Amino acid sequence: MGDNGVKGPFGDKVEGNTKQSESVKILVVDDAQSAINAAQMHLMGMPSVEIITATNGEEGLKFYEEHEPDIIITDCDMPKKGDGYKMVRAIRRIEGENKDTIIYMQSGRDGFQNEAYEAGVNPKCAFLKAGDDTDRMYKSVRIMAENIAAVKAGRLDISTISYIDGIEP
Repeated sequence: MGDNGVKGPFGDKVEGNTKQSESVKILVVDDAQSAINAAQMHLMGMPSVEIITATNGEEGLKFYEEHEPDIIITDCDMPKKGDGYKMVRAIRRIEGENKDTIIYMQSGRDGFQNEAYEAGVNPKCAFLKAGDDTDRMYKSVRIMAENIAAVKAGRLDISTISYIDGIEP
């Protein structure tokens, strides 16, 4: 597929819709089952959304390669078999210039955001695992999933998506 000159919501080059599935695939990577359950609860009932879960970064990378998700929600600190930072860096190396997977990261500790963005997490997509921040993240994920579904259905041009979380910058 050649470069079509279209820019994604973050100014990244988009080479057309490389993800052919009609459903929006969301990969949730977390070593805490309670966090996976929370993600499923927040995203439940969304039409055309397929949720894939992994319990560590190594498994998350494997599932990324197998399922080609549109959105990834990952914990940053997973002590067994690869953390979220390593997984995000590996995914961004695989994607090269065409960074078309939207990646969100969560942590239970403050101050992780700069490292998350350096690893390749999308702008404005690093959130604390607490109250309002968690709610904002899932609001953002839902809006982005709706936008991706509209792009896949041909109802929305990806270049018209100007910010990710539905909250004015």
